[in-house]
Amino acid sequence: MPYAAELCREIEAETGYTLFVSGFVTPPGAQGLRHHWDQFLAVVTQLHGRKRWPIWRPEVEFPVDEYLPSPTTWTVEMQERWNTTEPYAVFDLNPGDTLVIPRGWVHSPHCLPDDPDPSLHLTFALRERVPLDLAKALVHTALERPEFRAGIAPCRLTPENLPETLTDVLAQTVRHLATTDPADVTDAVRAALFPKPAGQGHRPGRGR
Repeated sequence: MPYAAELCREIEAETGYTLFVSGFVTPPGAQGLRHHWDQFLAVVTQLHGRKRWPIWRPEVEFPVDEYLPSPTTWTVEMQERWNTTEPYAVFDLNPGDTLVIPRGWVHSPHCLPDDPDPSLHLTFALRERVPLDLAKALVHTALERPEFRAGIAPCRLTPENLPETLTDVLAQTVRHLATTDPADVTDAVRAALFPKPAGQGHRPGRGR
């Protein structure tokens, strides 16, 4: 869908957040995914029909990527609590409505049985930037220093030698960061966080 792809590129260029968009069609009175939370900031836009969105407070704090994902963190106790606890809020989305769901907030969207039309909505999944992203970009600025590009002998990666190797690399990294002026690396960090302008070969996706 060229229009959706272009819209994603524009959002990514403006926010620095990588993202993807998915379309969901749900028959009247039906439900797809039940109680779950997402690893991303979800912007839900209703295009056709109506869908109800009950929302519960987070079970985990700030899930990211594969850390604290809903499928593997889910427990029977959580499910029983959601089944017996009133949601924090309930939103009925009609065509043209948009709902923003922060990372980690539990939701269980479904169509109502008395609605004659199926529901169609888009979910824009925005991967928010977190401090770890900036930390990675800061460490990556060490690439200009030859000592960070030097090869490491296989013998230093064995189970018995790896702790000492990590200690050396940690000290090396701390020295690099301690002598780094944030003003000098701002451009490099922004280049790592923000995508290239449209038309220079960049395409949005999950990979970064």
